Amino acid sequence: MINQIDPGLLAIAATLIPMITAVITKRYAHSGIKAVTTLALSALAGGVNVALANNGQVVLDTWLWGMLSTWLASVGVYVGILRPSQVTVKLQEKTAGFGVG
Repeated sequence: MINQIDPGLLAIAATLIPMITAVITKRYAHSGIKAVTTLALSALAGGVNVALANNGQVVLDTWLWGMLSTWLASVGVYVGILRPSQVTVKLQEKTAGFGVG
C-alpha cells in the first residue's frame, strides 16, 4: 500500500519552503502571491516526498496528504521561527532586484 510520507524530508522541505518563497517573491509583494507560491512549493515538495518514500509511486490521496502536511509544517516554521528571527526579511533584502510582486 502506498501511504508513506518521509518525516525527515517533510522537515527539510518545511524549513526551506518559506526561505524559497522569500527569494521568489519581493518583500512587499501581496500576501496572496506569497501564499500561492508557498502552496505551489508545498504541492511540489509533497509529491516528491511521497514519490521518494514509495519507490516512485504517487497516489492522489497520499499526495494531497503530503502536500497538506508540508504546507502546515512550512507555515508553522515560518510563523514560529523564521518571521520572529527576520530570516525571510533578510533574504528578501539581499534579493531585492529579483522576484515576483
